[in-house]
Amino acid sequence: MACRGNNNKEEEVFRCMKRERPNAVAADEEEEEHQDSNIRRIIRSEFFKLKSLINEKKDDLMNTASDKFDSILHDFDKLDEQVKKPQEQIVDAEALLDLTRTLVGSVNSMVNEGVTPSQFVSSLLKHYAHPPNTSIDWQKLGIFVSPIFLTVHGSSTMLDPMESQLKRRKAIVLLMINVMMNMKEKEMKRNGVFNLG
Repeated sequence: MACRGNNNKEEEVFRCMKRERPNAVAADEEEEEHQDSNIRRIIRSEFFKLKSLINEKKDDLMNTASDKFDSILHDFDKLDEQVKKPQEQIVDAEALLDLTRTLVGSVNSMVNEGVTPSQFVSSLLKHYAHPPNTSIDWQKLGIFVSPIFLTVHGSSTMLDPMESQLKRRKAIVLLMINVMMNMKEKEMKRNGVFNLG
């Protein structure tokens, strides 16, 4: 019996160890999940910061002299590598959508509007102005742009004489009038209006 009692104690110890092991693993997983949730929260907040930066710096993003677009894209790529959960993937996709909308909107504005007057004047001052008094060297500017005005493609049709022929009236309208007149004459003859004599 003593043997049996010893055996029971061993079984109890084994059972306790068995119970502790899953609890320890669960505690480790819970701690890891807590750390993951903190990391995910940080990732989401970084994405929101990135989205607000995109909305604030819309004009600077498309400036070719600025490297804001490259830096935002680099930050976006770094955050994208850390995304593992669906909630972060949604925030990631929203941030990418904002960046894409900003890019498309600025490209459309550049295509539709072309160069704005302020951009034109600033580029003139940048390339053709003398630094001390910012006066424009008009001779240098004229020499630079003169090839543009020598051959102008697309306006040659306006220089050719236009055709000044009159359009003929449509025959269908005249035929309909003649047919109606003939019908009235036939009816009048039938009724005896023309037979006066």
